[in-house]
Amino acid sequence: MGEMKQVVQELRAFLAKLEERPDIEVREGKIGPGASAELVERIRALDPELAELYAEANGIWIEWEFVEPPGGGCILVNEVEEPPLFTTDEEYYMGFGEGVRACLVDENATETGGWLLRDPSGKTRIVYATLGGGEQGIELCDTIAEYFRLVMQHGAVRHWPRVRVQGFGDDEVSAAVRRFQAPPPVPEPA
Repeated sequence: MGEMKQVVQELRAFLAKLEERPDIEVREGKIGPGASAELVERIRALDPELAELYAEANGIWIEWEFVEPPGGGCILVNEVEEPPLFTTDEEYYMGFGEGVRACLVDENATETGGWLLRDPSGKTRIVYATLGGGEQGIELCDTIAEYFRLVMQHGAVRHWPRVRVQGFGDDEVSAAVRRFQAPPPVPEPA
């Protein structure tokens, strides 16, 4: 089994676990079917791993909130009819650096998410950044598969990469990640 096929299965299991938790309300839970073979091949010309993701799921939207606020999470991989755009700072200012091409893979929060970057040498990496804030982005890993495994480990909590850089603190993001990672509460008998 291909790694991306495994990752999409893990995302389905992640969604199922969210739906089972009594302390979580799933607002959106959609993992689309794979894109057409023709579209996948066009995406493959841009990035082979991104093509494998779209071969397994053309669009992923998992959004949840804790029943008792605050806290929630989101994975949003847009469904596409055309290959996703890889842009440069000259085309769309992100601040990732000269010659770096970027494609938004997952919009975890408004105008914020995991970007697949390819530097001029062809090396790829995933950076979590806000729109226009690439220079302050948090470098997470080298592959899309690794990225989604990190996302699930942190519950897809909005802005979860802050915990990886700053460690767990007293902030709302840390509290939401801790709460997600803890065993769900057992409902009291009626």
